[in-house]
Amino acid sequence: MTQSNPKTVLAYSSISQMGLITIPVGVALMMPPLWPVALTAILIYALHHALAKGALFLGVGVASHAGTRAQRLWMFAGMLIPALALIGAPFTSGAIAKTALKADLPSLPAPWPDFLQIALPLAAVGTTLLMARFLWLLWSKPAGQGPLRPGLWVPWGLLLAAVGLVAWVLPIASEAGRAALKLDKVWVGLWPFSIGSLMAWIILVRSRSGAGIGYPKIPAGDWLVAVERVAPRTARLGQLLTSSGWSVRCQTIAASLFQPLRRLATGLPWSRMEERLRLWTVAGLTLLSVAAILYLLVWAS
Repeated sequence: MTQSNPKTVLAYSSISQMGLITIPVGVALMMPPLWPVALTAILIYALHHALAKGALFLGVGVASHAGTRAQRLWMFAGMLIPALALIGAPFTSGAIAKTALKADLPSLPAPWPDFLQIALPLAAVGTTLLMARFLWLLWSKPAGQGPLRPGLWVPWGLLLAAVGLVAWVLPIASEAGRAALKLDKVWVGLWPFSIGSLMAWIILVRSRSGAGIGYPKIPAGDWLVAVERVAPRTARLGQLLTSSGWSVRCQTIAASLFQPLRRLATGLPWSRMEERLRLWTVAGLTLLSVAAILYLLVWAS
């Protein structure tokens, strides 16, 4: 919530979503007979997240090229589809994925069922706030400099369609899909989204009124930045170690082991490959290809 780069907000969101995917892994490790149910939940959630997060990341590129107001409105409307899915709002792929995620919770020993029934909706409130922050940052950016090429918006549009449709036609998700349409499941997905949306609206109103919401300025990378700031204080210890003959011998051995790998790394065109992948058009086609492969793998399972 303290970040100002929309892609950084998405990166933090991905970490939290990976935490949700580890829940069924922990469930199955605790109770091995539940592996079939847990594996189904993992596959559905992984596919849902890959499609939704891919569409959100690619949408940042679409936003950077959307120059007219009409293009920006269409972009914003399209981004609501994966954002709502990531939250787990009713009637989205996220609702199916989270229903599958919760299917084996009643079989767990106490206190896990009660704890997770509270923790998972609270996580959805947090995701709602993250998505609201992301969409606000995206909308606040200056109008893009065109042109909006088909090589970018066509893959993005196909990913949006996949986010909206794939989970509903996936054979292994049919049971979770039917369960997600029940009234109690709709309510479970609706109230965290509603609370998160209300909190986001309050923050927006306060910020526009000039009151603002105070929060710490946390740099991207948080803990890594803290480690980097502490590292210089260990410089004297490092100097003492490197001045010893033992350290020099270790450095010589390490250099002889890693020198071939260094030559291999510098001899391959990694930089040129990365430059090509940074192009939004290439990224869009790559994301679409990966999504198709993942879908086929999940379907085959």
